Formats: sequence, C-alpha cells, structure tokens
Amino acid sequence: MQIVKLIPGLCDGNYSTGSWSCVTAEFYVQRKITHHIMQSYVPTSLIVIISWFSFWLDVEAVPARVSLAITTLLTLSTQASTARMALPEVSYAKAIDVWSSSCMQFCTTSK
Repeated sequence: MQIVKLIPGLCDGNYSTGSWSCVTAEFYVQRKITHHIMQSYVPTSLIVIISWFSFWLDVEAVPARVSLAITTLLTLSTQASTARMALPEVSYAKAIDVWSSSCMQFCTTSK
C-alpha cells in the first residue's frame, strides 16, 4: 500500500467528566498491484506452462505424465489456498478465485 493523502484533524468533546480533546487522521491509500502480480499471477502462469510440457512427453510415458499432472494441480491448489488465506472472507468470487480456477482448468484440459 502507498499513502496517497493524509488528512489530520482535531476533535473536541464535552463529556460528563470534562472537556477533552482528541486527534484524528484520515489515511487514503492506494494498493500496489506489483506485489500481487509477482506473488500470485506469475507463478501460477509458469505452473500452467510447465503442465503443458506433457505434450512433448511420449504417450507411452504414463508415470511421467501422471506425475506432472498431479504435481502441477497440487501446486496450483496450494497457491490458491495461500492466496485465499491472505484475503478477507467474502461471500462472492474474487478475481484471484477466477484466475486460480482458470489455471486449474488449463492444467486439466492439457492431459
């Protein structure tokens, strides 16, 4: 996050115990997207590209193809759950959920 604007303020209040003053501050911040791109989108894209290596494997190399498929799907699943844990819980689908689902779909359809 980057602080865009900071507005300091004062507030005075009369209470039953006396007159008290207080200080307020309003912070306006802007999210830096570079962190999310480097932590979520780039690694999952590379995992999808790695899953496409199964096209160059021999059709007879079943253990290699299965190992590659399982490894990429488990890695994508771990990445998705890690990204979800870092964000607040909401009742609707977030962009990272759609991205993760799309990446998993690309990995499963390449087999």
